[in-house]
Order: sequence, then C-alpha cells, then structure tokens
Amino acid sequence: MTKLALSAAVFALIAVTGWGWLQYKDVAALEAKLLAAQVALAGCGATVTNINEDRKSDEQIDTIPDADLRDVPDHWMRLSPQ
Repeated sequence: MTKLALSAAVFALIAVTGWGWLQYKDVAALEAKLLAAQVALAGCGATVTNINEDRKSDEQIDTIPDADLRDVPDHWMRLSPQ
C-alpha cells in the first residue's frame, strides 16, 4: 500500500509540475501578445497625434487669403546676387 501511495504521489507531482510548466508557457505567450498590442496602440496614438498636428498646420495655411498666395515677392523666386 505504501508503494502505491508513493507512486501516486510521484505521479501527482509530475502531473502538477507539467501543468504548472504549461501555465508558465501560456503566461509568457500572453505577455508577448500584450507587449505587441501595447506597441501597436502606442503607434496608433502617435499616428493620431501626427494627423492632428497636420490638420492644425493645414488650418493655418487655409486661413491665408488666396491673394496673398499669388503675390510672391521677387526675392523668393530669384537667387540673390552674391
């Protein structure tokens, strides 16, 4: 009977160790997926920030009257003598 109990205990220990190892691997895989999702989310945040900044600069340019855009000073078009 003692031999049977010892064998059952060893089997249970091996089974619990295997189950724990599988859980550890699952947690590692989930942590890797979480990190990838966090990086992707940070990239999306940067994209939204860039879009908003671009929209603000476009608004500044769009408020310039068309006449001012057609009236270009000569020194902008020609090289200055050196």
